[in-house]
Amino acid sequence: MSLSIQQRIIRLFVGFTLFICFAYSLLLMGYSWMVEDNVFNRLVAEEAEFLERGYRQEEEIKSPRSPFFKLYSGWSDLPVSVYQQHLKDPEQVEFELGNKQTIHVKPIHLDGKTWVLVADVSKFEVGKVYLPFVSVSLIVIMLVILLAALALAFIVGRKAVSPLKILTYKVEKSKGAVLEKGFYKQFPSNEVGFLAKKIEESILHNQELLQREANFTRDVSHELRTPITILKNLLSEIKRHPNLSEKQREQYSLSISNIEQTVQTLLALAREESAQVEVLNILHVLENCIVDHYGLINRDDFLLDIHLPDDFMVKANLNLLKILFNNLLSNALEYSSSGSLSISSNGLAIIFSNESDINVSEPLACNSKAESSKGIGQGLFLVKRICELFGWQVSTQSEQNNFCLIIDTAG
Repeated sequence: MSLSIQQRIIRLFVGFTLFICFAYSLLLMGYSWMVEDNVFNRLVAEEAEFLERGYRQEEEIKSPRSPFFKLYSGWSDLPVSVYQQHLKDPEQVEFELGNKQTIHVKPIHLDGKTWVLVADVSKFEVGKVYLPFVSVSLIVIMLVILLAALALAFIVGRKAVSPLKILTYKVEKSKGAVLEKGFYKQFPSNEVGFLAKKIEESILHNQELLQREANFTRDVSHELRTPITILKNLLSEIKRHPNLSEKQREQYSLSISNIEQTVQTLLALAREESAQVEVLNILHVLENCIVDHYGLINRDDFLLDIHLPDDFMVKANLNLLKILFNNLLSNALEYSSSGSLSISSNGLAIIFSNESDINVSEPLACNSKAESSKGIGQGLFLVKRICELFGWQVSTQSEQNNFCLIIDTAG
């Protein structure tokens, strides 16, 4: 089982504390022994200087002043073990004897030959004597520091991991539910906050994709049902009567157009590319839609009255904006009782108005198509969906057979 982040932090604190304590203990003990050895070496050096100075002044070899000093006439007079070690390392000044005795040596030049001053420092060594006490003291200090490090590691680990635990709980809780937008703001502005923001963006994006897929499935089943039913009926008529009437041909043509426009619109809404927007000129896009609209090509009797400023710019997706205009143009062709459509602007709003004897405002309220509509060209609920995707507000007004649809591009 892998360790949690908090456990890793505690383990790191404890390991680092043990390493520091151990290294400090070795450094302390090594330093104390080094100081002790330097003190002994200085004592031997001072005594050797005293003997050399006395010989220069009185030309007499004096005895050492302290009883723990001895003067030997040469290296060969020293114990055999010391002499052999000296032959191996002439620079060595400290020697361990077999009886736990420690001596420090210093060669001096008297009477034309080399003498050796030896200091028995065994009685003055305190490092070895106090080593058990020092070791126990260091162990106790290490335990105290280790406990303090554990407490600090627990506090630091809990404080560092707490935002991650909250984030994990929030993400786990969001399964099967809608994640509230902006939940990352409750986290600190550091790596955790950045991670929370990216997780929120990812979850919301996935939820949007799932919702888009659900909408696509619902819209397909809803919008294709009517034209498919009409085509089935016409197919039955064709089997019985090969020649279709003019009205049946119109129904056939309209059903095919409705299915084609349904697929085009629903696929556009389902694609992720629909969220990509650019700055567009409303008048230019509308003019292109009018020129390419299949229903207006053969309707010379339909009057379009357009009053839009040349510099009316909006941020929108070009394909969806064309679909929106095509839907509204198709609605006007289907429901206008006067054979005309007025398109004007009121500040940042676009107003589509015409005379109509059918109530088509219901789709905006109930998010479903009017019962009397015959296809997606009349599906104003899709117009609302597209406007919501752009962040626009859409509303309708109906007075004395005059129908107005207002799109507020300011949101």
